[in-house]
Amino acid sequence: MSSDLHQQAEVIFNEAIERPSSARGLYLDDVCRADTELRDEVESLIAHYETAEGMLNQSTTVSHAITTGPDDALNLSIASEGPGTLIGSFRILQVLQESDRGAIYLVQQDDPPQRLCLDIYTPTSRSDERSLRFQHLRDQIDALDHPGVVELVETGTANTGKGMQHFVVAEYVDGTPLLDSLHRTPRTRDEKIALLLEMCDIITHAHHRGIIHGDLRPGTVLVDTSGNLRLLDFAVARTIGLQRSIAGSSGMSEGIAASMFRSPESHEGPVDTRNDVFALGMLACLMLWGQLPWRCETDTLDSAKEAMLARAASAPVDSELGTDMDAVLLKAVALDPNRRYDSPTAFADDLLRARNGEPVDARNPDLMTDARALAARHPAMIATAIVAAILIMVCCFLLGTLTGGEAELSVPKNDASTTGG
Repeated sequence: MSSDLHQQAEVIFNEAIERPSSARGLYLDDVCRADTELRDEVESLIAHYETAEGMLNQSTTVSHAITTGPDDALNLSIASEGPGTLIGSFRILQVLQESDRGAIYLVQQDDPPQRLCLDIYTPTSRSDERSLRFQHLRDQIDALDHPGVVELVETGTANTGKGMQHFVVAEYVDGTPLLDSLHRTPRTRDEKIALLLEMCDIITHAHHRGIIHGDLRPGTVLVDTSGNLRLLDFAVARTIGLQRSIAGSSGMSEGIAASMFRSPESHEGPVDTRNDVFALGMLACLMLWGQLPWRCETDTLDSAKEAMLARAASAPVDSELGTDMDAVLLKAVALDPNRRYDSPTAFADDLLRARNGEPVDARNPDLMTDARALAARHPAMIATAIVAAILIMVCCFLLGTLTGGEAELSVPKNDASTTGG
């Protein structure tokens, strides 16, 4: 089985298990159609998942709930926990962020000794299906083998005095949010493109393993102390039914609405790789143009979609990137997913072509454009070819002249005596 087929099956599987068992068949009929190999692979993943669900429901299964200790006093109220407070086996060192979606804590775990991030979300209605999918997500991310992916240590549900609260425990990354990093350390255009290519590589790695990020935006991209990118919260928000995760969700940053990084079609339908491409394109616009193609005054999905549909995207009038690079960014954020790049790899390839002065897929260059681009890339080769062409033309002209002269000499002259009367 090809990796592309497995990737497609994983994406469909992740959508299928969000639906009630009774509705999955119709969904698979719609998305798989006559592709029996794809259908079989998806059904195999579902069968494996349901087997795992049965195992998780057995009483011998280790719980993924945070235990509150003998006093059973977790009973979280956001912003009330201070340094030294225990949440299960995690001792709070610092409150890193709070929002209406929950809170992020820097915590210390003693066994094994390590510092971690604990994200705990506001109470939600209990959903065994959703909780199981959350645990399955952890297992999927465990399979990601990329230094740009922040490692998940634990996921689950905390049964607190306030209700069921989903939580994520992840490695702590000593880093700076993307926009803050760009402000503190200005980068050249090529350095920014290098960061974008790094993002594309990380997202592609996840896509090949069937994981759509779904929440890519400035708040979920960190630059660590070594200057490398680290991406947070792969698929976390969608798994527990939120618009976005906690990270970077404390409000609009510098007038940039986080909702603008969600593609319009993802608001009401299944997602695929092109949703992440849209978010990558929006990040590229922000990094290379210094602004988004649209502006939104309020940070809601409806407002963002309305802003996008109000006018066509266009490059800033003062853009210095060139028409090819502008075209690449606009293709990445096309509102119609069928006109967008179908993968981060395709987007990255066109970014490289635009940077190197090569013809890009985002445009339909004519013959003259191709010729100019080729000449710009290989001036010596083009000069040699022109000289060779001129020499060939001269040789052909001389050969034609000589051949014509010989033909004229070979024609017999009429004898005047034979033409007379």
